[in-house]
Amino acid sequence: MVAKEQAFGDFAASWKEAREAVSGLEEVDVSTGLLDAMAAKDKAELRNGKVAAVMTCAIMRKHLIPQLETIVDEETKITHSKVAEDLEELFDDPLKLASAWKAAAQIDRERVDMSYPPIIQSGGQYNLKPNAETTDEVLHYGTAESSGVILVSMGARYKSYCANLSRTILVNPTDGQRKSYEVLTKLREKLLELFVPGTRIGDVMVKAKEFIAAEAPELLPKFVKNCGSGMGIVFRERCFLITSKNDRTMRDGMTFNLSIGFDGLEVETDVSDEKAKTYALLLSDTVVVGETPDVVTKPSGVDPKDVIWETRDGDDDESDEDDDVIGAGAKKLAAKVDLSGKREAAVESAQENRKLNQEQIAAKQRKEAIARIKKMDEAAASSAKKKTPVSYESVAR
Repeated sequence: MVAKEQAFGDFAASWKEAREAVSGLEEVDVSTGLLDAMAAKDKAELRNGKVAAVMTCAIMRKHLIPQLETIVDEETKITHSKVAEDLEELFDDPLKLASAWKAAAQIDRERVDMSYPPIIQSGGQYNLKPNAETTDEVLHYGTAESSGVILVSMGARYKSYCANLSRTILVNPTDGQRKSYEVLTKLREKLLELFVPGTRIGDVMVKAKEFIAAEAPELLPKFVKNCGSGMGIVFRERCFLITSKNDRTMRDGMTFNLSIGFDGLEVETDVSDEKAKTYALLLSDTVVVGETPDVVTKPSGVDPKDVIWETRDGDDDESDEDDDVIGAGAKKLAAKVDLSGKREAAVESAQENRKLNQEQIAAKQRKEAIARIKKMDEAAASSAKKKTPVSYESVAR
């Protein structure tokens, strides 16, 4: 039996009735055995999972990030739930999905779904667990004096196979936030090297703690309780949970959700903004085990230049107030231009995609119209040939 799954239907009901009629049988939960048997994916399964991961990356890079840049740039007030709803609409509308991801036209869009509802978090209240929920709080990206930390998590599902991706956006971060994020990115690179056949799953967590203890021991108590899990048709394969106690080994073709982060961190500066006093950092990736680990979500970068946004001027120079004012304005304008430039590029890309789709649709319609007209002409010609002449008698007769 599969303990946590409830069976439905006539067959399940008749089986249950027959089972209960026989005494002395021992019920055994086969969930772990089934997950273990399905852990290493074949080529078709890996392709489905990779399609889901590539789709997730594309939506993150070409839709979500530009949207957040616009929100920060224009200082828009919007709730976490509204941002998440906009993402969900992409999965419900094939045209919107196609505008965010060119390759959408090459897949079966009827088999596209979400692994889970998108999770958007900010403003000091964070939950790094996979069952976190998006709230109706207003997105917090800092103030003139404080920083903002935004966590975004999403995952597409294609033909039932899941993917996952989480990124952290830092808006005007403090030096301490930069340092903590740098530690997390370095840790990510170290751990990704371990996803090769033969690695003991528990060693990923062991190596993670060893690295943090050596690099930034003050962050160790803030580290997540596990580093993710196996992933496939089931989003969270519990028997492949990445904890120090897991003695199972990785096999070629297994897929994992590597998820690492720090929670409950405090800014090192004194700020009046209550929502900026505590923060969290989170990075999650879809990884396929192999002699060379395949980080399928790698295109969604974690480099500081991609996720650290500066929108205000630097420190004041008291020796030259006039020059400082001009410099501050220039820096702020440069920051806005940078964000706007990225947004315009994204919009232009989306417009090009829509134009291409429209041209393809128009060409198809023209081709179909020509075929219909040709068919009508041929039918008319055929009818004219077969028509029997009618002889009319003279009235004089």
